[in-house]
Amino acid sequence: LIALKGRSYVARVLGITKKPIWRLWWLPFALWAAYMVATSLAAVAARFLLPWIDQNQVQDVGFTDINLAWEYVAAFFGLVVLPPVAEELIFRGYLLGRLREKFSAWPAAIVVSAVFGFVHGQWNVGLDVFVLSLFLCYLRERTGSVWAGMALHGLKNGIAYFFLFIGPLIGINLV
Repeated sequence: LIALKGRSYVARVLGITKKPIWRLWWLPFALWAAYMVATSLAAVAARFLLPWIDQNQVQDVGFTDINLAWEYVAAFFGLVVLPPVAEELIFRGYLLGRLREKFSAWPAAIVVSAVFGFVHGQWNVGLDVFVLSLFLCYLRERTGSVWAGMALHGLKNGIAYFFLFIGPLIGINLV
């Protein structure tokens, strides 16, 4: 692909050529709140429309029984830093970028979000990340790049990291 169309084409498709739009710094935070409302509504609807989904199934994040400081750092990097960068480049970068060459925004966003949900491997998690992906696709469309989506994705994963790993250390047990 690079040899045929050039590096600038690949960078454009990935959504990394445009610099972050700093005047929209608030947008990932606002969309996080909207995503929380939307995913809650989707979970309630799924209880009635998709009763086979076990909404209490715990997601295996790959880090269990961590106790040492370096393990918390590794878990943070493995859950909060690496996935938002890699997944945004793959899904809202490459996949959405390529689909947008042939389809309009919403059909492309639905396909990308369905694939993103599917690769997360659990129905309950897939539904949640499907909804998240719709917001991430919106950010890609709105800003023309993946940077704001990386911020929202990192914010979402960072909050989850806090409640999974740090909260229990300080007596906050919501999960």
